[in-house]
Amino acid sequence: MQPDLYAILGLTKEASSAEIRAAYRKLAMQYHPDSNPDPAAHEKFVAINKAHSILSDPVRKSFYDLSRSTRYQVQRFREQVSRKPPGSDFWETPAGRKRREELIQERKTLDKLVTFFKRLAFFWWAICIAFSVDHFFPASDGMHVLQEGWEGGRTPMKTDRTEFMLDLYYFSCVVPGQPVELYKGRVFPVIQRIRFTSPCHQESGTRFDVQRSVFGGGYILVLFVGLLSTLPWFVKKKEYAVFAGIFGSVFGLSLLFSLLMYIPF
Repeated sequence: MQPDLYAILGLTKEASSAEIRAAYRKLAMQYHPDSNPDPAAHEKFVAINKAHSILSDPVRKSFYDLSRSTRYQVQRFREQVSRKPPGSDFWETPAGRKRREELIQERKTLDKLVTFFKRLAFFWWAICIAFSVDHFFPASDGMHVLQEGWEGGRTPMKTDRTEFMLDLYYFSCVVPGQPVELYKGRVFPVIQRIRFTSPCHQESGTRFDVQRSVFGGGYILVLFVGLLSTLPWFVKKKEYAVFAGIFGSVFGLSLLFSLLMYIPF
């Protein structure tokens, strides 16, 4: 850092030319090598001459004052930047350090939850794909003979080999002893389709092919499970990603529960 020339002469910035000249003469006589043999006095005498040569010249003095003012402003700016903001000392207290550790732990827990729901999404996607395959591409389970029919309303129907429930609201009669062809899911053993000729329409030979309804069969849940389980991969805010994962898991459990209601045991 450049030395303060005014301080070397024992003056302030407001000193006049006469005061600068007088201070120089006094210090030059005091520290001149002829009158002061001390080695430190010689260095002091050189600094006094340099300060006087600059401050006695009006042009050089004005440039020095300008540079000195600029350095002062820069120094003040650095002090303000390095100054701690209000309340920053709280984090250095025991309570602040404890709170910081709690926030770090909460962030770690949130990261673990997001990772868990991202991995869980693969399981729900597999369930959704399997349910979709069962719904749209069921496999034939062969011919069955009804033992208990349907006469309006939704009641379990039994055949000689299984028992199932299917929405047949649009048909007037499915009677016992009637042959039916059942289609079962390829992954989950749930009856997805029934084919039969109703006794009420034997004259016309109409053959009915009844697919499990989207709403009644729980397939609508697949859309919610697939959508919500995908959100943790794309939502940037981790809190929202966790909420989406929780709701996706709730709908996924509902989907599995609806499957258990239809699977014959």
